[in-house]
Amino acid sequence: HGYLVKEDGLYCLGLGFLELGYHTMYRHEVSQIAERKVEQLAEETGERAQFVIEERGEGVYVHLEGGVNAVSTDARIGKRINLTTAAAGKAILAYLPKERINDIVDEHGFEEQKQRAITDCEQLTEELKQVRAQGYALNRGEHIDGLWGIGVPIFDPDDEVIGSISLGGPMNRIKPQLKSGDLKEKLIGVANEIELDLAY
Repeated sequence: HGYLVKEDGLYCLGLGFLELGYHTMYRHEVSQIAERKVEQLAEETGERAQFVIEERGEGVYVHLEGGVNAVSTDARIGKRINLTTAAAGKAILAYLPKERINDIVDEHGFEEQKQRAITDCEQLTEELKQVRAQGYALNRGEHIDGLWGIGVPIFDPDDEVIGSISLGGPMNRIKPQLKSGDLKEKLIGVANEIELDLAY
């Protein structure tokens, strides 16, 4: 069936999984729309752009694109991340029901080994309250030291959060753009375009 191949006497995963992965990636309409926007953001900003969804209490990179100035990290399509450390993850968490947030924290906890990461429920509650008040989430080196990010939620026509779109880059480039509001306006605008495409 193409799911296993034998190479030099060893069995390896076959390319049959590639077709399954493609089907999985595009099974939601939002994923098809978000892919174009991620590419556009990376091209316009020169930084790394990504679309993330929540599955089983973790964030999953569904689309990822690096602009001309993007730094290399271990991010890749399909990688799972703790929602409490990444801007994209916090943008999703902030709009989930409180019971669901508690379940996620109970199951996955916090990345306490990270120097700047959120380490308890009180910190998380305050952070998510701020995300809801300002409409975007920040990552100030909590996931990877020196790498900052900004993420905004994406809602379906029923006003349920279905993912987030975010940008990440070195602190020296991202921080000034956060202060000016340029990145915030750009991301909120892109999220709005995705939501309009979904609705109409």
